[in-house]
Amino acid sequence: MKVTDFNITSIFDYTDLAQDILSFAGETKTFVFLGNLGAGKTTLVQHLCQTLNVKDPVNSPTFSIINNYQGNKGGKPVSIHHLDLYRLESLEEVLDIGIEELLESDDYVFIEWPELIEQILPEPLCVIKIQHLENNHRLVTCRLFEN
Repeated sequence: MKVTDFNITSIFDYTDLAQDILSFAGETKTFVFLGNLGAGKTTLVQHLCQTLNVKDPVNSPTFSIINNYQGNKGGKPVSIHHLDLYRLESLEEVLDIGIEELLESDDYVFIEWPELIEQILPEPLCVIKIQHLENNHRLVTCRLFEN
């Protein structure tokens, strides 16, 4: 497991943070985001999608559960799936939305509120924890689990 921390002091730091996280993760394409409500999980996903050249607006999938985007990395097209599992109550509900197919794909998968699916998360996996500190600062810890 590799671990690194990033300190965020402003919303303007998110662009560099997204680039740093994608570099840290290397070929890993499954990311889970941990943090309290309002910590900045969706904001970080928006910047990751921007870094992956998504042209469409990136919104929270709180009600739709999954938002899908197309982007590119290094001139090659990439598919991105952004999930918010906050409103789901069981692993069965998550399985019903097709999570296993997404996790087995070669697409980017960004998952907010992943606690229900911890036991089925594949490696490699990048776990991102965002902690809200004083003065709107954030501590972002990235853990890379590789098989």
